[in-house]
Amino acid sequence: MRNFLLKAIILVSLIICIDQIISLVCRRGLDDYYTLAQPAQILCVGHSQTVLGIDKIRIEKEMGLKVAIFALNGANTADRLALIRYYFARQPHSVKVVVYDVSAFTFTSAGLSSNSYQLLFPFMENDGVREFIRKNCQSWSEYWLRIVFRAPRYNESSIALAVRGYLGYWGNLKMGSIDIIRLKNDISHGRFRRIKFDNDNIQVFKETIAFVREHGIPIVLVNIPTVDLLNQAEPEKYRMAIEKLQEFSVRDKGVIFLDYCRDYEHQHGLFYDTIHMNADGQRIVTERLIADLRRILNSNL
Repeated sequence: MRNFLLKAIILVSLIICIDQIISLVCRRGLDDYYTLAQPAQILCVGHSQTVLGIDKIRIEKEMGLKVAIFALNGANTADRLALIRYYFARQPHSVKVVVYDVSAFTFTSAGLSSNSYQLLFPFMENDGVREFIRKNCQSWSEYWLRIVFRAPRYNESSIALAVRGYLGYWGNLKMGSIDIIRLKNDISHGRFRRIKFDNDNIQVFKETIAFVREHGIPIVLVNIPTVDLLNQAEPEKYRMAIEKLQEFSVRDKGVIFLDYCRDYEHQHGLFYDTIHMNADGQRIVTERLIADLRRILNSNL
């Protein structure tokens, strides 16, 4: 019996040790990738449109400011608010401006994963994130597994990003161009994401703006280009969404709406797919953003 207990203790200790090592290694890589451990003056929050549309390294080189790209693929408005709160908890005094990617789909979670809260698993050490995940988890076992063990907080995607963090690589890997013929066929058959206006998402979006503005920081709503054929699929709803975004900037001079879409939506060679820029598109969007951020930061909003 004593032998059995000794072996059990050793096994449990080994499991805990391995779990801690995996978590520490992954977490350090993610901290580097998202620039969480260092104070950044420019915080970019969003999903894959931000990652593929904004060149972190170029902004840092040309503006001489640290940039954090804290964007998760498929993150909805509630996820993003949790991300912003988390970043401000980690770096409460560094941020001078928040860049938030928007589009005609900002006011709905339709078309995004219902499990997007799982993207925040790696940040569960934070009370706010932990509570957010608890409310969204579909089962107690899903939640408590990641409270007890840390390694299950990381999936294939977050591990890959951790590796990129260690390598110091933030480049855009999307080098191709959109297939316009296929897109036209998809739209003609109704296979495209619909624009909707969900009250819950609109409310969370308002809370996000209020949270940032309460810190005396401007928030820049950047409409990173989406291809014109998609925007024209539901033209009236698209117009309504853009007007709603513009309204926020009219109410508060600290909310700046930058509509890059209207200038580049028809330049199909800049797109990897309907909503993502390729490397050429990223270069053009970043050039515009640098010029606008310089103007915004110099205006002392």
